[in-house]
Amino acid sequence: PSLLSSLPAFQPPAEHLSRALTRSTLKPDPSVSNARSRAQKHASSTIQLLTTELCGPVKEKADRWRRVRSNLSAFDRVVCDLVIDNRVRLDYEHLPTLLDELDAARKGVVK
Repeated sequence: PSLLSSLPAFQPPAEHLSRALTRSTLKPDPSVSNARSRAQKHASSTIQLLTTELCGPVKEKADRWRRVRSNLSAFDRVVCDLVIDNRVRLDYEHLPTLLDELDAARKGVVK
């Protein structure tokens, strides 16, 4: 059994955003009596939850990809590197660079 099959699949951005928006839907807190305060609390909670829903899965998949790749057999690692090199030749970005940029963007959103 090859570990290549356990590499995580990344969803298209539209699907990822749609899933995050669906999961981050909250109802306003009825315990806050002031309408303005309730709206502020609802907005901040929604933004926080949306940030978590967008960044959490991306970080998990990037970390899992790095972890699985480091545990691949020599043959599987060469196959993986060849696929990545082929994608670079087709003008896709180099995957480790892309993962680093993705991590930096995720950290920027969290701050």
